[in-house]
Amino acid sequence: MWGGGYKKPNNLTFPQRLLKRFRALPKPLKIILKIPYYPIRYLRHKIRFLLLDYEVRKFLSHKQSTPINKDEPYVIVSLSSYPERFYQLHYTLYSICRQTYKPHKIILNLTKEECPNLLDDVPNNILLFREHGLEISFSKQNFRSYNKIIHTLQNYKDSIIITCDDDHTYPPDLIENLVQSYKKFPQDIHCHNVAKATFSPENKLNDFLQWKGGYTDVLHGDSLLPHASYLNSPLGFSGVLYPPNSLHKDVLDSEKFLSLAPTNDDLWLWVMALLQGTKIRLIENWNKNYHITLWSSQGKQSLWRHNTNGGYLRDYHNLLRAYPEIITITSQAHKQEGDLGFNNARS
Repeated sequence: MWGGGYKKPNNLTFPQRLLKRFRALPKPLKIILKIPYYPIRYLRHKIRFLLLDYEVRKFLSHKQSTPINKDEPYVIVSLSSYPERFYQLHYTLYSICRQTYKPHKIILNLTKEECPNLLDDVPNNILLFREHGLEISFSKQNFRSYNKIIHTLQNYKDSIIITCDDDHTYPPDLIENLVQSYKKFPQDIHCHNVAKATFSPENKLNDFLQWKGGYTDVLHGDSLLPHASYLNSPLGFSGVLYPPNSLHKDVLDSEKFLSLAPTNDDLWLWVMALLQGTKIRLIENWNKNYHITLWSSQGKQSLWRHNTNGGYLRDYHNLLRAYPEIITITSQAHKQEGDLGFNNARS
């Protein structure tokens, strides 16, 4: 009924399995079924954000501040933004403030270059989150996509840092899931999504765009199983937990990362983890709890186009030339791990 060759993946949610089956349908039938899809999707999107607006306003109207977590481990959530994205940043901040595991600090990294008037350039609906644990930091240096971690890492080297993106909303158990995984495996970096390095039949490391994982592969039922590996590159939008001292000292060298990988902080952080001997762990039930929502692509489209038009490969090869030991580390990991982490239901 669904087309030949379909295998039911073992670790996909019902919507993911349904979408995989839809993709196996004949093209004419898919076109017919798509006709009502987009209006319904648009309507659902509008209703969702009307409800979310109400929730945020109600949350910010409470005078009582969000209680500060005094439990161990000490966790800092770090993110960055800029004025063009302020108009919906409050959605992201709200999703972080309503976490079941409360972070000890929430740091929003802004730059004096983009906000020369400092707090006067920040909308009131963002400033109100300061009553709920938000700290707003202004830096002289603008590291672009690296702002979400580098400034915080410079000031809090001995703390656990969880990075989030400013154009997503996150499920309420995101931090709790990451912290629980960290408590079991404190030596690893922990995340909800990865791109896993793959190798050619000649056992040569493939280019980054040929790696497995990410949201697209989830939709195709080709998702990865929970595991830790040097071959996992963390995808920062999904929420990544970095334990203290999990990254090589070069991570703070702005001259290097801005010249080698100016728009690919995920790749840079992966290289820094490998040089430090730190594996990246895809946590348990990562895709069953996969409700991370992109609310805006403004500002990211140009970055996405830049990366897909050769930016990824350029930065990837820059990093391999600068740190050739990555080839050795990944090759040894590939020999030791084989197909570790790959879903045996792959087609």
